[in-house]
Amino acid sequence: MNAPVSGANATIFPTINQMKHVSILIALGHTSISHIKSTCQILSHVNGILADKNKTTLFSIQLVGLTMPTSGIGRRFTAKPDVLITDVNKTQLIIMPAMIGNPNDSVSLN
Repeated sequence: MNAPVSGANATIFPTINQMKHVSILIALGHTSISHIKSTCQILSHVNGILADKNKTTLFSIQLVGLTMPTSGIGRRFTAKPDVLITDVNKTQLIIMPAMIGNPNDSVSLN
């Protein structure tokens, strides 16, 4: 990865030779659906800015879960993973959004 250029031709985006695969994990138990959604939106927004500038997007984003679908807080909301964790062969970045409640319970579920 090259450092951003300074001066009149400055860019906030470094040059990246290939798209990075991002796995946003959807854990079992009390997960924060809003954190999952926000993380996906931020990365998608970066891709949108780059696409508007006719540049290659940076991220291939996948929601990854242990089951389909995965329940969130109080079982009122669910998140539908794009793939199961067993189907992901390679990823460059793993993001684990916030979990809510007892961390020991979260670890034992996942």
